[in-house]
Amino acid sequence: MIQRIGLLVFRPSNRPLVAASVITAVGLVALFVAWSLSGGFALQNVAAEPAADVASLYVDVIRVGSVKPPEQVSRYRGTVQPRRESLLAFRRSGRIDRVDVHEGDMVRQGDELAMLDVSDLKAERDSLQAQLDVAVAKHAEAVAGPRRQTIAAAAAEVDRLRAEVSAAQSRWQREQVLRSRGAGSDQSFDDAKFAVQRLEAALESATASHEELAEGTRIEQVQQAKANIDVAKAMLQRIDVDLKDSRILAPFDGSIALRQVDEGTIVGADQPVFRLIESPPLEARFGLPPEIVSTLAVGQTLRTEIDGRRHSAMVLRIHPALDVDTRTQRIDVRFDAADDVLVGQAVTLLIATPQTSGHRSSVRFWVPTTALVRGSRGLWSVLAAVKKPAAKFDDSQLQVDRVAGTTKARTQDVEMVPSTIERRDVRVLSTDGPWCEVTGMLHRGDWIVGRGTHRVGPGTRVMAKRTLPLRDPDDSSAKRPKATASETTISDDTEPDGSTRCDRSTRSVPASGDDV
Repeated sequence: MIQRIGLLVFRPSNRPLVAASVITAVGLVALFVAWSLSGGFALQNVAAEPAADVASLYVDVIRVGSVKPPEQVSRYRGTVQPRRESLLAFRRSGRIDRVDVHEGDMVRQGDELAMLDVSDLKAERDSLQAQLDVAVAKHAEAVAGPRRQTIAAAAAEVDRLRAEVSAAQSRWQREQVLRSRGAGSDQSFDDAKFAVQRLEAALESATASHEELAEGTRIEQVQQAKANIDVAKAMLQRIDVDLKDSRILAPFDGSIALRQVDEGTIVGADQPVFRLIESPPLEARFGLPPEIVSTLAVGQTLRTEIDGRRHSAMVLRIHPALDVDTRTQRIDVRFDAADDVLVGQAVTLLIATPQTSGHRSSVRFWVPTTALVRGSRGLWSVLAAVKKPAAKFDDSQLQVDRVAGTTKARTQDVEMVPSTIERRDVRVLSTDGPWCEVTGMLHRGDWIVGRGTHRVGPGTRVMAKRTLPLRDPDDSSAKRPKATASETTISDDTEPDGSTRCDRSTRSVPASGDDV
């Protein structure tokens, strides 16, 4: 028969050996219990005794509420564009005779860029110039009037006709006498009579022509001659305009961004040939909310970002009306001529909007992310360094480090304060780079561990290194800390009142402690 006791298997034939083993095990258990009782009381007595000295563990702490809220940067997108940009073309059609520039060439205002074949226009202009010369000559003749010789010839013609009229009248009188005597014929009488009438009419015409020549050219004739000159000049000017439109001149200083044709190409009127962009400084246009634009002024310098590089830009103009589609107000900014900016680049306008945490009694504070430790149920905690005056701290064990402060001719003190670590639960509201906005079991003026939270835990006694506000180095009346102090160099991010400014732009709010 086999008996099983616990994990041991006993056979009936080995009962003396089993008894010896049981007795040995009972003795060992008794010895262990006795040792535990004596050693436990000794350990409890040692743990109950208060520490005589402070542990040599130093931690950096910051004051809750000393971190100023960061600037919230609003970003608006735009495109770099030239101040002026033109698509250049010929106003008349024709065959391109010459192209003088290429893409990328810099041109000055008035430079000739291209020209059409104008041989037909030159021939037509020569013809019109000859017509103009004729009109000018006729006008000069009209203004000068008839020559003296012409007037004298007209007077001589009048005298000749008068003589012929006298002779014809005498002949007619003789025919009248003969007819009264019955000796003349009717035919001879009629011929003499009508000859007198014909010569008298010619005399009147010659007399009128002589008088007209003697009076000179009429004003209407002078005006007509002048009008003929104006017509010829207008036709000539039209040809000159066509010749001018057969060339493309640079309207302003700039560079050729696009060339679309070559020599020999037949182009139509107003067909784009070049794209000319004005030389720097370049500009950019943005659409901003009206409430943001109301805070800006012409001439104000703003920050922009292009491909990760920061550039300064000046507000050039502010448009007075809202865009009907986007309901934004447009502003134009101008970059410096020396900036390495290209047309068409995407540019981001950075508008800083200060964000405050509210009244000084607000329970929302900014702390570094290095001060956060994981809490329970997805929350976060910070480790507060609380001063415990009742503890037995030996001030003689404190060490003193003194370093000359050189920032802005001012110094900053660091006070060593014996403290005990306590856990404070907080909730993260938002993050801004290396900073977090939290709320929870914190009060303004508390001191929390800023970094190195993995070295300490709740109940740990530490030496808290408190950074005090800036003071003048010659101010002997400034209250020195009772414990030892050290003077250190401050960074430029420290404000004169001892607070720290956090400056970043990307904002995000974690859903829980696991997201930070």
